[in-house]
Amino acid sequence: MRDFLNRVFSPRRSGDSSAGPSAYDVQVATAALLIEVAGADDEFSDEERGAVISALRESFGLKRDEVDEIITAANHALEQKTDLYYFANKINAYFDTENKIRIIEMAWRVIFADKRLHGREDHLAHKFARLLRLEHAQLIQAKQRAKKALDSEE
Repeated sequence: MRDFLNRVFSPRRSGDSSAGPSAYDVQVATAALLIEVAGADDEFSDEERGAVISALRESFGLKRDEVDEIITAANHALEQKTDLYYFANKINAYFDTENKIRIIEMAWRVIFADKRLHGREDHLAHKFARLLRLEHAQLIQAKQRAKKALDSEE
């Protein structure tokens, strides 16, 4: 599974700064979107926190201390930025559609981690999908895969 995710999340461009954001920038941007969706219901539960950490570790092949650094940077960036477009723009510049679908699926897994779907979480997932230039059908398919994966873990 890890090899598959590492392959899926390999960038379509080189890490050259002239080609767009760095891998680190995209990891921070992804973490920021996941943190934002986790807190959309005004509660950042332990389950959601664990889902964010797991998503970052598995998707980007990071160690726990690297994830902690990414999350700290993402929280700082969220304090500085007033618009989620900033983060989505980095992801759009770095990943192709298939990889962006994987990111929105990660967001759904974070949303469902506490076994509840709040209206604001759903709204934010739809907003992220629009910002990532995904079609509604892609969003719904990612939602269904995330829900199915979590159901099978129980």
